[in-house]
Amino acid sequence: MNGELSVHIAEYNAIRSEICAFHNVEGQVMSITVALIGALLAYFNLAQDHANGSNIFDSIESMKSIHLIPLPFAALGVMFCYNQVRIVQAASYLHNVIRENIRNSLDGAKDNVILWESYRRNSEVAPYIHVSTFLNFVRWTFFISPSLIPFISWNRSINSFGDVFLIIWDISIPVVLIFLSYWSVIILPKRVI
Repeated sequence: MNGELSVHIAEYNAIRSEICAFHNVEGQVMSITVALIGALLAYFNLAQDHANGSNIFDSIESMKSIHLIPLPFAALGVMFCYNQVRIVQAASYLHNVIRENIRNSLDGAKDNVILWESYRRNSEVAPYIHVSTFLNFVRWTFFISPSLIPFISWNRSINSFGDVFLIIWDISIPVVLIFLSYWSVIILPKRVI
């Protein structure tokens, strides 16, 4: 093996390790999100106990802190999206730059080198790509759903500028997360090939 090919293969291995590290961080973000959802459910259960059988949303909406619920989920969603962006950047570099460098360093079978990204995005060969896309959207619901709680529980009339600000706040964070989810699940993966 020539020296140039060795360098390209070493770079390939280093970037694959980087992708694995970003996948690990994605998993950690999801774990934190699930734990936070569990804490939120426990909090709601406690609020229901204190509501003495009345509508839980009446009890929750009366708490001013409800409008802060979307913040940690938005922060975790942005971290999740950042990791997805970095994974796609690395995969794109591997597929479009390193793969070509390795192919140019080889004398023989150039067409059969590092085909994973092409293979996994080909729905005829790997028909489960649609399931993978759907499940990625499902992961995003862990960030979007809790951020909708203040908006869903809104049950009072809008009487002041503060109420208008709160309703805009309660709508804007889920909308941003929905946009990020669509972008990272549908548009971003197309950048690899």
